[in-house]
Amino acid sequence: MRPRRCSCAYPFRANPVPPRTRRYQLQDLASSITSFELSLSHTPPGVKPTLPDPLAPIPELTPAQVILADTHTNLGAAYILSQPPQPDKALDHLQKALMVNPDDGEVCFNLAAVLEATGELDEALVAYERAKKLGIQRADVNIKNVRRRAFPSLFLEASLQFVS
Repeated sequence: MRPRRCSCAYPFRANPVPPRTRRYQLQDLASSITSFELSLSHTPPGVKPTLPDPLAPIPELTPAQVILADTHTNLGAAYILSQPPQPDKALDHLQKALMVNPDDGEVCFNLAAVLEATGELDEALVAYERAKKLGIQRADVNIKNVRRRAFPSLFLEASLQFVS
């Protein structure tokens, strides 16, 4: 019997990968954090988060860069979900993910949400606006809410004008 082909052109395997060949088992949040942190230590030396040149076009990401950005994104989420939450570590990893892939709107949105939760409203507003520019439409609601919280006097004046 020949293996079937799926639409992504990879052979279909009827049998799952045997447990002894799996490197990382994500059983719970703590082991997930440990596994992701361990995977960062295996990052090739030339693939590290760096601040991109804002004037240069963004080059296409290598597979190693994609994995690195995803790992930092996952660590950011894991640190927020941990008990107690660790927003400082989450912010650090989300910022590193954006250094690797500055055009990831989802990461911008997640970074903005953590910044908002920690009270960094000005920075959260910038990140939400960037997420919106990168195609994350649900950032609109968050932009309005952060503006209301960051600049309450502007909204109070505007609401008084409508009442008058």
